[in-house]
Amino acid sequence: MKKRQSVYEKALEINLDPSIYGVFAEIGAGQETANWFFRVSASAGTVAKTISAYDMIMSDALYGKTERYVSQDRLKSMLEYEYDLLVQRLAKSMGETTTFFAFCNTVRARGYNDDGECYGTLLRNVTSFDLTRELLCNHCNYANQESRTQSILRVEPDKDIETSIKKSFRVAELTGFTCESCKGTQARQQTCLGDLPSFLIVHSNKYADCLGPFTNASTTVSGVELQRVAVVHHNGHTAESGHYTA
Repeated sequence: MKKRQSVYEKALEINLDPSIYGVFAEIGAGQETANWFFRVSASAGTVAKTISAYDMIMSDALYGKTERYVSQDRLKSMLEYEYDLLVQRLAKSMGETTTFFAFCNTVRARGYNDDGECYGTLLRNVTSFDLTRELLCNHCNYANQESRTQSILRVEPDKDIETSIKKSFRVAELTGFTCESCKGTQARQQTCLGDLPSFLIVHSNKYADCLGPFTNASTTVSGVELQRVAVVHHNGHTAESGHYTA
């Protein structure tokens, strides 16, 4: 059986291939790919240029204006611009012996006062879902709904992942509530999951003295049976310490 290569080995193999040469354009939080090719040495064999046009004005000057910067449209304009420029400048001297490429990504970076998730277009397309929190007053017909699109389902730990997810969606009685309509003080809240994505990422917020919930080979969510693909487990007291195993 062929040995599975590490990221280091893959990057070095590409760097040592004289026929592959191109550009990396990474915007926002996605500035990690080109870094691998520099870390493993021999990057001059692969990297013609790296660029990160993070400022919106700078980005628009290169790739044209757009309504969304983390989007398929922006990615397409990046690919076309960078590849065309590469061929224009190097085809005459290297075109006969070289396969040119343009690698582009755009990933949302988190702001200082922002609790949103970092995401890229590809990741969002296969993992995003709508999470709706519904609040209902027990005294009148007042109801309030808040929906947001996210890529990670965060749950509290229980005996297994399926139980943890169901526990997160159960109806909860609220305390310290005052109804805007009738001034009643009793209400209930429930979280509902929209259409399931192709891949559901579940983050169990385990505690320092908790080993984390058991993960079955399959889990039922919203009546749909999901097959487990991978598990990453953290053993430690903080996210910056301890060990991660997969």
